[in-house]
Order: sequence, then structure tokens, then C-alpha cells
Amino acid sequence: MDPVFHCTAITMRSDVLHHTLLHGSAFVLDQSDSANISSMRAEADAMRILKSTVREPVAAYLRSVSGGANTLRVSIKQRAYGEAKQAIAALFGGIMRLKHVYVFDEDIDIHDERQVDWAMGTRFQADQDIVILQGIMGMTMDPSLQGRRTGAKCGFDCTKPFGKDGQVPLMRCAAKVFKGPARYQTVEQALGASPMFYADVVESLGSTDGREIACALDELRQAGKLGRDRDGRYYLHTSKPGTTGIVGALYHDPNEGT
Repeated sequence: MDPVFHCTAITMRSDVLHHTLLHGSAFVLDQSDSANISSMRAEADAMRILKSTVREPVAAYLRSVSGGANTLRVSIKQRAYGEAKQAIAALFGGIMRLKHVYVFDEDIDIHDERQVDWAMGTRFQADQDIVILQGIMGMTMDPSLQGRRTGAKCGFDCTKPFGKDGQVPLMRCAAKVFKGPARYQTVEQALGASPMFYADVVESLGSTDGREIACALDELRQAGKLGRDRDGRYYLHTSKPGTTGIVGALYHDPNEGT
């Protein structure tokens, strides 16, 4: 289908700027300058559209290898019901070349394939979270159109249900990254300030792996000074030596009045 030419000579000047071509790019389309320039333009356009559509857009990333700059990922911080699907509709309406749009929550790095796949596997249901638009103009060079002037576009809502962040099944389970200086010298000092989850105790003492924290908690337990509530927070609490006391729902802050 492509023209054939015979090269008889090639000349070149010094400091030449080589322009890439799309012929034969296939799986390395993202290495062409035209694809990357188009991607930057599309990402800028996407952020402009999102800023007028949702309350708090976070990032936009166009997959330049997808061919014709037609696959876009965006992340938003949801502030109202339906914002993810509203973003999908607005992006398709504002950027004609787009074919697929993926919307993620702000806690997902849309440049990280592992995080994207995780969100697709845990926050996406095909029967509820797909938006399909038919008979829409798109990139005219898309071979899957098979000569048609219009085609279909698909949006993927990979966000958590709005307003349900506190539910345990929807939480992202990942190891906490500790950073910042130590705020207390001992575990007893930390728990004397306020009840804490184990990870918070580790962070408040600037521990690197928590080993000494576990030993210090055991010392408090053996001394009859350790308690824990139903959610797992540790307290300074009078208990039988060698056991962890059970702390009720009500807690009196020693820093406050009676």
C-alpha cells in the first residue's frame, strides 16, 4: 500500500535537525517527536478542560504510544457525585482525537503502570463504570474505523464510589512510608500525648523498622501500663501486668479539663 522509492544518494549538513516520520513507527510511536509534541498539547488541553469541569483536577497523561494520541489518563480529587463521568464526557467533547479516557482518584500515580492496573482491578466494574459514545468524530487515520467517518469512544471510571473513603474494603492497603524527624524520645512519651496506632508510634519516634517500638510496647505491657481500643490504637492504661488492657470507646484527654 505504501509507495516504494530507490535511494541513490544521501547528503547531510552539519548540525542537522532530523524530523521523525510516522511511517513504520508501530510499537515505538512514543519515540517520535510528533507523538510527544502532540501528547504535551493534549495534556495541556485536558487540564484546561478539567479545570472548567471538575473542582479539583490533579494530573493528565496521554499515552503517546497509543497511536494518534488517543488514549488519555487523568486523575482528579472527587468533590461531588458524578465528577468522573462528567470529566469523561467533557474530554471527549473538547479533544476530538481522543478514543479512550481513564479517570483515577488522586492517590493513583497515572504514570505508574502497576498503580493503574491495581486501580483497574479494584475500583472498576464494567457494567457500571464504562461510558460509551457512538457515532462520534475521532482521529480519521484510525484503521479500526474501516473507512467510516465516525466511531465509538470509551471512558473508564476507575475511581472509588464518592463519599465512601472511610470504608475498609475501599482503602488502599500499602506499607506506610515514614518520613520526618522524631517527635518523642520514648514510646511512653508518645502514648502519653495521645492514643496512637502502631505505625504512628513508629513514625513519631523516627524508627526505621519498628523493632525497638515492639520491644518498648512489650515492656509497657509487662509493667501493666498498656491498653488498646477496638480500633487498634495503643493507650497508656492501667492493666494487669503482662496483659494488654481493653480500653472502652470513651477516652479522657489528660490535656483537657474534666
